[in-house]
This record gives sequence, structure tokens and C-alpha cells, in this order.
Amino acid sequence: MVGLARAAAARCRWALLVLAGAPVTVRPEKVEQQQIVQLLRTFGWTVYVLGHPSPADGRSHRGTGQTPGVPDLVAFGPPPARRQVWIEVKREGQQHRLRPAQVAFQALALEAGVGHVVGTLNNVVAWLVEHRYITERQVPWYRTQETR
Repeated sequence: MVGLARAAAARCRWALLVLAGAPVTVRPEKVEQQQIVQLLRTFGWTVYVLGHPSPADGRSHRGTGQTPGVPDLVAFGPPPARRQVWIEVKREGQQHRLRPAQVAFQALALEAGVGHVVGTLNNVVAWLVEHRYITERQVPWYRTQETR
């Protein structure tokens, strides 16, 4: 219970800093991922988290033996039009830093007509709006402005 209270307090402090216009450090990738999962599930998507951060040698994901290049998340949209999307989560400013195996996976997914998003929560929101799963009115204005 104490851990949850600390986490909530940290989120509140962060939000107050943002509202006050204070410079804020870039959110870690795991925070971006948690927010993406929460958003998609809110809109009825089924989301699977694939693996953990890779070890320094980059050979595979720690403890899972996952193939390099496989994105962090795979999500399936709500019925009736169940669309699949793979999501490679990146911190703000890191959206264009893909390893060769990630670039190869992205190319295969797009060639197969499967959705593929690289980036932050804002990039996922932009993809959802672009493909008409949600409207801009359903998300805060600043979530759609940053990706234009």
C-alpha cells in the first residue's frame, strides 16, 4: 500500500511540474510502455507485453529467449474490426533509433499490412486517430499536437 501511495505522489509531483512549466526530464521507456498499455486497454484493445529489456550484449531478451527485433507490445483491436498492431516503445527523442533487427521486423510487418508503431504514447495516439479507432476529441489536445 505504501508503494502505491509513493507512486501516486510521484505522478502528482510530475504533473504539477509540467503544469507549472518547469523543465521535465524525459520519461523512461518503461513509463511510456505502461501508459500505452493502459490507454489501449481503456479503449478495449487486448495487449500483450513481450519480454524484458535486452542485456548489454543484445543477443536476446533477459530470461525469455525472445528473438531480437520483436517489438515490445502486440495489441489486438476490439471487435468487429480486430486490427493487429505491433508497438516498439521508445523514449521521447529516440523514435528513430532502431537496431537493424527492429528495422527488418518493421519492414516485414508493414509489407504484410500489419500495423507497426515506433515511439511514445503520443505516437500511438496519433496512429489510433489516423486509423480512426479514436477521435482527437477523446484525448487531451497536447497528445495529438506533438506528433504533427
